Amino acid sequence: MTTNTQKSLTQKKTTHNDALNSGQTVGNTKAQATQGPTQVAGHAGDIAVLDSDRIVKIMGEKEAHTYLKYGKQLKGIIPNATAITPEVLENLPLELRDKINTMRQTKKGELKVILSKVGGSHIKPTTWDIKLAKSTTSKTQLVEEGHSSPITKKIRMTSLDLIYGSRSLFGESRGYRMEGTNLPEAQGASKRDIAKNTNKYMASSLTPFSAREKNQIIDKMIEKAIETQSKLNEIGLVFIGSSFLISTENGEKKLGDMDMRLIDLAHPVEKTKETDEHFKRKQQQFNEGIDNFIKHLENLRAL
Repeated sequence: MTTNTQKSLTQKKTTHNDALNSGQTVGNTKAQATQGPTQVAGHAGDIAVLDSDRIVKIMGEKEAHTYLKYGKQLKGIIPNATAITPEVLENLPLELRDKINTMRQTKKGELKVILSKVGGSHIKPTTWDIKLAKSTTSKTQLVEEGHSSPITKKIRMTSLDLIYGSRSLFGESRGYRMEGTNLPEAQGASKRDIAKNTNKYMASSLTPFSAREKNQIIDKMIEKAIETQSKLNEIGLVFIGSSFLISTENGEKKLGDMDMRLIDLAHPVEKTKETDEHFKRKQQQFNEGIDNFIKHLENLRAL
C-alpha cells in the first residue's frame, strides 16, 4: 500500500454489452439495460439474470468452491453466492425456477450458482471491469488443470498481457487493464483499444459527476481496493485473472452511488497449497496491480 494512498484516506465487453443495453437475449434470458453488463459479458448461455439483485452463473467446481468457501471471510468484497441445490431450487418462485431450468445443462465438473449482482440497485449504471495483475495466467495453474499445451498457452496469454498494456517489457508494468465497460464511447471499440486506453476510459467514466461526487466515488474505490488487498493478505489468498467489477450510478435518485466487487475467481492461489516462492510471486504481482490501480485513482482525484 502506498504512502499517498494512506494519506488520501486519512485526509478524508463489447458486442455482448450492446445486446445487454438493448435488452436482447443473453443465453436464454432477456437482459435489461440496468443489469451491469460486464458481470455477464463473455458468458453468453452461461448466465441468466434472476431478478434485479441476482444472477445465476454456470461455473466450474473450483470457482464455485471458492465463492462458497470464502463467502463469509470476504463478505462485501466478492458477490454473495448460493449453490443451487434441489432444495434451493424448490424454494424459489416458479418464474425464477423456469429461468434457471431453461439455461443449458451443466457439464461434468460444473455447478449453477446464484450470485448477487454488482450494482444491482443501480438504475442507470456505468460499469467497468478492471483485470488485475500484469500476468493473467500461470503455467503452474495450467499444468494443474491438465491443459494440453501449458507452455504454449502461457506464451500466448503473456503476449496478450503485453498487447493489452497490463504488462511491459521495459520499465514498470501497469499491472491492471480495463477488460470491458458499457461507456457509450467504448461501444464498438475492440478489446485491445479498451485495454490500451484503460486510463482514458476510467477518466471518462467519472465525467458525469461533479468534482465533489467524483472524489467521493474515488475515495470509496480506494477504500474498497485497500480492504480487498488487506483481507486477501490476511487470509493468504490471491487470484489469477480476477477483476474488480465496478458500477457507478448515473441516475438522479442515487447519483454517485458505487458498488465494487472482486469477480472471476476461477483461479485461486492459496498460500497453504502452494510453494512459498510461487505464492509470494503471485501475491506480489496481484498487490502491485492493486497498488498501481490505487495510484491512478489518486491521480484522477487530483485532476
